[in-house]
Amino acid sequence: MKSKMLLALAGLLMVSVLFISPICAQSVTYRANGTLDGYNPVVWFHDNCEIVVGGWTIKIYDDSVDFKAWYLEENILEEIPGTLDKFRLSLTDGTVVGSTDGTVVVQGTIDVHKIGWDPATGKPKITTSTWAPATITIDTSGIEIDIPSDPDTWEIGGITLSIRY
Repeated sequence: MKSKMLLALAGLLMVSVLFISPICAQSVTYRANGTLDGYNPVVWFHDNCEIVVGGWTIKIYDDSVDFKAWYLEENILEEIPGTLDKFRLSLTDGTVVGSTDGTVVVQGTIDVHKIGWDPATGKPKITTSTWAPATITIDTSGIEIDIPSDPDTWEIGGITLSIRY
């Protein structure tokens, strides 16, 4: 009886290994997160608005990159002063272009989803845009997100809270 139970258990274990283990599993090779705290002061709109709070996360798998960020922006001189805009950024088609000495550089297309305000109506206004090539640089001290736009590159900075390889 004992040998039959052991044989059944061994068979169950073998079946679970064969059928439950994914053949094409992707493992996370790099994971980091942090906060977003401001725009680069050289961009033309840095006096018009400021980032109040924000965060970001990145996971790099064997062959893909998953990056997401969000932040609230206070309108100081644009749209309706005193209101908050909500931004959500997602990286699509991201690839790692460099990884040396604790610094990771990723490039790809950034999709920006914004819930802002329409000054004419005073009501929320949703806009979406896509920017490429965007560059994300992460090291132990912080993050810089560079999004090409006219007339300047839209640069968002922040702090790195944790990194795991």
